[in-house]
Amino acid sequence: MALSTAIARPFLTTHGSTGGTGSLLHKCNEEDLPKAFQAAEPWSDLIQKVSAQLYIPGNNVTVDECMIPFTGRSKDTTLVKNKPTPVGFKVWVIAQNGLFIRWLWHVKASPYTAVIVELPKKKPAAKPQQGKKGKGRPKETVALSNTAGVVIHLVNMLPKQTYHVFMDNLFSSPNLFRALREAGHRATGTARPNCGITKELKLAKGKDKAGASGFKYNEVVQIAWKDNSLVLFLSTVYSGADDQRTPKRRKKLANTGAQSKPIQETFGDAVIKVIPIPIVSASHNDEMNHVDRGDQIRSYTSYEHRFRRGPWQALLWSFLLDVALANSFILQLKTSQPRWPPYKTLESWKKFISDALFVKFGQESGARKRSRSGKEEDMNDTQSRQNHLQRDINHVNRGIFSDCLACKGFRQGQPRPFKKRKVENSFILQPITATAKHGVLGFGRALIPRLAAAQLSIRVNTLSPSWTDTNLVPCVKNLLSDINVEVQPASAVARCAAYLMADTSRNGQLIYVQHGKYAEVDSILLGKYSAINGRFPSKDDVLRLLEETAVSG
Repeated sequence: MALSTAIARPFLTTHGSTGGTGSLLHKCNEEDLPKAFQAAEPWSDLIQKVSAQLYIPGNNVTVDECMIPFTGRSKDTTLVKNKPTPVGFKVWVIAQNGLFIRWLWHVKASPYTAVIVELPKKKPAAKPQQGKKGKGRPKETVALSNTAGVVIHLVNMLPKQTYHVFMDNLFSSPNLFRALREAGHRATGTARPNCGITKELKLAKGKDKAGASGFKYNEVVQIAWKDNSLVLFLSTVYSGADDQRTPKRRKKLANTGAQSKPIQETFGDAVIKVIPIPIVSASHNDEMNHVDRGDQIRSYTSYEHRFRRGPWQALLWSFLLDVALANSFILQLKTSQPRWPPYKTLESWKKFISDALFVKFGQESGARKRSRSGKEEDMNDTQSRQNHLQRDINHVNRGIFSDCLACKGFRQGQPRPFKKRKVENSFILQPITATAKHGVLGFGRALIPRLAAAQLSIRVNTLSPSWTDTNLVPCVKNLLSDINVEVQPASAVARCAAYLMADTSRNGQLIYVQHGKYAEVDSILLGKYSAINGRFPSKDDVLRLLEETAVSG
């Protein structure tokens, strides 16, 4: 494990006047980092500095780990089982309200040595001899692990003030909390049984005893609280006493296993109940998710593909770019006097930024993409730009030069699609409407002889309504109102359908409906058809005779 070059300054300062810290850390060059982190370090350092200029953090901050997904080959990826992102690059982050303030790369081959912290010892029991001046409390030297040293370094990278640092059991230890206290900071976090806590709490965790208890050891309070299971806390702020409780709503768990009896005694028949819990547990639950909030905000608009080649791409695009956009989104959302209406989602904020960038720099850019041809360093070279535009290979000459094909993304010799010419005086709804109406009419007329031949007592009538206001095409009413065409309500068509179902004599008819007026169309057409057809058999008679002949044959 290692720390990035962003914390290459000697670990000497403390935010308080009490105590002092020493360090065996030495300043390292950027070359000490792996190549993937070397590529991302300049941009990472710039984003952190700009974030520090724009945002002044409050007192409560969270230190936690963050995973950058990468499934390709790299010696610097980390496997963390039972995580949403099990494989990728690990980053140590200190955050507040989802905004990533500072972070450090996790490097396996650490170029750093252990962190040595000097802490004050307990006062000796024996009194000093008379006549000699006391030299203050003696110091004891404690070596913090690299993981615990991450917390110290991240806090020292923040502006100088008193912070309340929340962390999980990956970092917590009594020595770390004492070091933070000597530096003038407060700390609260969950703890593991092997982190150096007292034997009483260690046994309580093993037995999973109920209730809350606390022990004070070297100014670090150790608290055990039984919620769903026994949780161990370390804190330099809360004592875990009975007067430090706050009411919280809790849902009733399933009455299974050994915990069913105390659950039933506490909740009874209630599903949700307000229970007083220690403030240390409530504060940790509320403040420990600052890093997770940032991960959640970025996950809504994350990339839909995984990075398998180029580990630096995962660091730059999947982490640094997303963090810069998420941080700016949170800042514009939290600011009291923005110059624009605040954007509520990260997706809308990204769209706004991309549109603004294209408007600002789209017209100024004169170079092509590197993957196509041209050089970005020739953007301000007027002569190179003019030579590029005058090349015949970059244009289609139809009397006048077309737009530059290479600038549109076409390679040399690549076939270009032809533009579809617009047909004048055509309306797209006309063929669609005609096809739909004739299709329904033909389907209804074809069913009538088939049902009669099968001797099924089913009547089929076809409705031909005029322009009707329905949910199928909700824009019809607005479109026709612009040209002063009245649209009938859907109830007019529904009344006609009810009438046809009630009148059993109606079968095989085509009814035209317009604003409550109904007319049978086929009776008018059939009269004209019979006069024209004369003695010749009708088409229905011809089809019927053909079917009878086919069946008898």
